[in-house]
Amino acid sequence: MQADKTTFIVAQTRTGDEPFVEELHFSTADLERQYFYG
Repeated sequence: MQADKTTFIVAQTRTGDEPFVEELHFSTADLERQYFYG
């Protein structure tokens, strides 16, 4: 999953979409919380 997440980040960074980056940041926080609770 980590590799998939990294790929997603790279794809978004390559696109250069700021809105996407913000959404990704939110998704990362949710994923981190699940990891902590999981």
